Amino acid sequence: MAIAFGGLLTSGYSATGNMSSASVTPTAGNVTVIALYLRNNTATGITVSGCNLTWTKQTITNYSGTEYYIFTGVGNSPSAGSITSSGGNGGSSALWVIQHFSGVDTTSPLVQSNYATATSSAPSVTLSSPILSG
Repeated sequence: MAIAFGGLLTSGYSATGNMSSASVTPTAGNVTVIALYLRNNTATGITVSGCNLTWTKQTITNYSGTEYYIFTGVGNSPSAGSITSSGGNGGSSALWVIQHFSGVDTTSPLVQSNYATATSSAPSVTLSSPILSG
């Protein structure tokens, strides 16, 4: 089965350490991904919930007081609704992007991740192994 990258479900900005998205409608058998950015957050127990999906924290990157999270959500009977984060504390802003993917392994959808820091408009990063090797 080919991997299909779904359209943007929702994105947004909040001036707190927590967020609540617009209503989304995930599809059974797909993977819903939320990328969450928290600036000046002092909490470490961020969680995501909503849409009758099982949410798994895939990665956290903390760089100079700014945190980046990636969560994946899967479920056999998803429902329409908001996706929310909780556990943020004192964050000055939160940004998020929610998208969905079909044709991916729902038990291990994110094989590896890495991040880059730079002041250029085109930072790059190298993964630890070829993407097909996991």
